[in-house]
Amino acid sequence: MHISRPGLDTVPPGPFRDLVDALHELYLNAGCPSGRVVSTSIYRDRSLEVVSHETYRAALRGAYLLSWPKYHSIIVELNRRSRAPLDEAVLVAEFQARWRHARANSP
Repeated sequence: MHISRPGLDTVPPGPFRDLVDALHELYLNAGCPSGRVVSTSIYRDRSLEVVSHETYRAALRGAYLLSWPKYHSIIVELNRRSRAPLDEAVLVAEFQARWRHARANSP
């Protein structure tokens, strides 16, 4: 089941919205994999922090700001599933900068 991008009423414009939007772009490029598929793949890769399917869906819904290691796992896995994966180090650095900005501007 496709996870829709949250509306502006749910996640208003700002640094956190920018992070959620960027994550959604990566999700779309990866073919919109389900929460269970992504969480299972992350679990099997012992170099990544485990992410439950609920946490994955919460990240895409913009429910709350996750810890950086959770985003890192999701970003790496979605990039691996993309039709045209980006340079992982560059992608991770870009997302970490977005995450830091969102964290610094969260209430």
